[in-house]
Amino acid sequence: MQLSVRQYGILMEEAGFAWYYSLLVSLTVYTGAFQFVLTTLLSAICTQGLRALPFVLFRKERKMPQWMERLGKVLPSAIVAVLIVYCLRGARHDLSGSGIPGGIGVLAVAGSYRWKHNTLLSIVLGTAVYMLLIRIM
Repeated sequence: MQLSVRQYGILMEEAGFAWYYSLLVSLTVYTGAFQFVLTTLLSAICTQGLRALPFVLFRKERKMPQWMERLGKVLPSAIVAVLIVYCLRGARHDLSGSGIPGGIGVLAVAGSYRWKHNTLLSIVLGTAVYMLLIRIM
């Protein structure tokens, strides 16, 4: 049995809820495509909040702890290492399918970063090389 919007509001009101509860539930639960918009907005708000948190916590005379400064220097390299391992995880079993193109893509990223020291350029170039190679191999 399918309820119309009007029936749902009446049902909620008869159950003892205030009129705005049915509106709130309709906006957050039974939204269809708008649910994706809400999820995206919530994710963006959380991401920006987490990015702003260090600036709020360590402003003016308050200094970051030594371990956090060391983590800031080591963590980017560790993340790149994990991404390389993830990228090449199946290379041994599928050498011509993704192994060789993945390896050449990693070399393109490393070489272009060493040459220009531009992360965005390295990612774009490595992705382009990988995508080109998996199409022609």
